[in-house]
Amino acid sequence: MRLVNLCRHKTADWDGFVFVDDDGSVQITNGVCTWPTTPQRMEALEMVTEVDTQCILAYMAGRSELEPVAALLQGELPDFRQDVEYLAGPLIKAMDYKISDEHVRITSPNTCFVDLRLGGRLEQEPLLESYHQVLQMAKAQKVRISYSNHMKRTLTTKWEEYESSIAERGALFRHLIAQARVIEARGIHYGCSNDKELSRLMEIEEKLTSYGYGNSILPCISSIASQLESLKNDLTHDPNRYSMIAL
Repeated sequence: MRLVNLCRHKTADWDGFVFVDDDGSVQITNGVCTWPTTPQRMEALEMVTEVDTQCILAYMAGRSELEPVAALLQGELPDFRQDVEYLAGPLIKAMDYKISDEHVRITSPNTCFVDLRLGGRLEQEPLLESYHQVLQMAKAQKVRISYSNHMKRTLTTKWEEYESSIAERGALFRHLIAQARVIEARGIHYGCSNDKELSRLMEIEEKLTSYGYGNSILPCISSIASQLESLKNDLTHDPNRYSMIAL
């Protein structure tokens, strides 16, 4: 749970703040009520650098369900003041937020802050079936076979690692979605190199990106799937193409 912005309702004139709950959802409260953020609710708010903290806390007094939120305001507000100078600056105009279960894209007319898609998940059985199909087709066409790529061994001995990486990547992408919602609610201001919440987003993006290269098993399995599909297609439609293949 953390504080991400201070706000004032444009018409009702109450003070409040925007915070991230323990489950990662972005919430608005004025001390009396708490609401999840929506575009309409955010449009009704003006982000400010000062709020009537004592008034908000007075509304929360004696309400056990709001004690953690009250503690958040009291505990984080002194440190949050370091953000005030940045938040007081002008917002970057014409921001575009596309946030879904499979795609997070945050851009301005001049900058792409993040653009990531959640890759698909492959299944072991169809890949092994493709491997055996390619093997049988190659043998039937008298194509020499090298096993130097260790495809079958990778698909069998590394599959548990693949499943684990898929689960980790999925959890991290859900974290990215939650943080993107924070950025959407908070807005991105000029001088955003000082934006702590945007830095959090970039850190998550960097971790997700690492699943696509280096020693990650995910691109390895994806490459095997692509190679098998290509070999199967070529052996079906151009039987004389290969004198040897590597599996």
